[in-house]
Order: sequence, then C-alpha cells, then structure tokens
Amino acid sequence: MCAFRRVRDSLRGLVGRPAPVDVSGPARVVVGLGNPGPQYARHRHNLGFMALDRFAERHGFRFDRREANALVAVGSYEGEPLVLAKPQTFMNLSGGPVRALVRRYARGPDDLVVIYDDLDLPLGRLRVRKDGSHGGHNGMRDILGALGGAQFPRLRLGIGRPPSGEDPVEHVLRPFTPDERPVVEAMLDDTVAALEHLLREGTDSAMNVFNRDRRAGGSPSPAKEGTAGSPRPPTIRLRPSAAVAAERPRSSGDPDRTAE
Repeated sequence: MCAFRRVRDSLRGLVGRPAPVDVSGPARVVVGLGNPGPQYARHRHNLGFMALDRFAERHGFRFDRREANALVAVGSYEGEPLVLAKPQTFMNLSGGPVRALVRRYARGPDDLVVIYDDLDLPLGRLRVRKDGSHGGHNGMRDILGALGGAQFPRLRLGIGRPPSGEDPVEHVLRPFTPDERPVVEAMLDDTVAALEHLLREGTDSAMNVFNRDRRAGGSPSPAKEGTAGSPRPPTIRLRPSAAVAAERPRSSGDPDRTAE
C-alpha cells in the first residue's frame, strides 16, 4: 500500500506539468522582474513576477529549479522550448542572472523577453516594445549593462506615477489598493495574452495588437503610444541618489529599502 501511495503521489506531481523538453538547444527565455521574498510579493514593483506566475500557472510550468541565482521553470509552448525565470537578486542586480540564462539557453538577446513594471505608464496600461532604453528602471538598466546594450523585446506594465509630493521609491514598494486590484488583474490577463501572442506571432504582431488602451472598464483604442489620441505621460526620472538609496540596505535593517 505504501508503494502504491508513493507512485500515486509522484504521478499527481506530474499532472499539469509541461511535457519534458530537451533544452540542450536554443530556447526562448522569458524573465519577470521583481524582488525576492514574501514581504515584496504584492508590491507594485513585483508585477513582472506576478505576470510570469500567471503565465506559468495557465500553462503548467513549475518553478522547481534554481539556476544562475534565479528560480527557473522549463517546458514548452506551442511545441517550442521555453524557459521562465525570476531572478532572486534584488531588482538592481537582475543583469547577472539574465546574462547567465541567456548564455545557457538562448541563441542571443533576441530570444529574451523581459516583463517589468513601468511608472511612466498609467495603471493598467500594457506596452510591448522590441527595443529601447531602460527608461529609469534600475532592473532594466542592469540587464542592458550586463548584455552590453544588446536589445530584446520587453513587456512594460503600467503602475502609474504617485500623487504629487509622494516619493516614487515608496510608491513602487507598496501593494496595490483594493480599488486598484481589478485593474491589475485585468492587466495581468492581458500580459499573459500578449506574451502568448509574442511567442507565437512575433514582437511586431504583438505590438500591433496590444499597444492600445486596454485598461479595465474601457474599450480598446487603436491609438498607439506617442500618437495623437494616446499621448505618453511626461517622463519623470528618479534622481540617482534616490534610486541608489532604494537599492542598498540601511543600517537600521529596514528591508524595504533594499529593493529597487
């Protein structure tokens, strides 16, 4: 009976998992950005982790490996090998794990997709980009530096700017309010759909379909970022001193100040 139970339990562990995949050859690598640890799990800055978790749950991936200082799930999507990764460094040190995973699994940065939060997009707004700068995001800054400036597709998830007078660093290290959660849930579903489309049809096609106002409660608009009818919010960057202060632990041991 004990042997039967062990076999039964092992088989249950396989239910819902993607078919085994040979990842000795090239694979797409999708990275969600965030800060490790349960104290950060619901923060705005962890939207990349949230979106990747939702994709993984929907497609039966499990983060059951730890490689290159990242939690990794390996499987396939639409018959192609796919690697999902959540770096376990703090946000400003994301570049090392991403570089190592790209070298291990991908042909190059073109096979990489990064998902992350963006202050310069309104809450609920999703943008697919094939290239660009770090836009003041410290995780993206570190990844671009680690990859020597090489470009790769990315999904930007809007969290919006804080109210006037509120520190942007404190804003990203807060959870969403109950009123914001429905918008966030809809954005996460859109992000999964956009990632699925990008992996099947390519970045340009995903940009054409998803670069529009898909915020909860409104009809999708064909207007694109930077065009009339959908102006991009003014870009406000964190002062370097503020960003660095948010990235380093304080002597007081306040964990939330290690995170950006």
